Amino acid sequence: MKYTVTRWRCGDLAGIIHLSDIYYFEGYTFEWHHYGGASLCRRDMEPSARQPGARSRFWVVLAKWEKLPKEKKEATRIYG
Repeated sequence: MKYTVTRWRCGDLAGIIHLSDIYYFEGYTFEWHHYGGASLCRRDMEPSARQPGARSRFWVVLAKWEKLPKEKKEATRIYG
């Protein structure tokens, strides 16, 4: 799995920011992390203030996305 890693230095401090990949599939923009799962995002790729409930259509769409072959998943990636 591919990740975006940003390194920064400020004086004596240094850090690494690790970002998950962001995908757009069937009308939903979401972040996917290999062990954290999905997190719904707004179209500007910021986290949504409200995550979908258990009965949301998002979970049906996500299950469909998870069944796609790796190449097709990569085709839906918009960031990362």
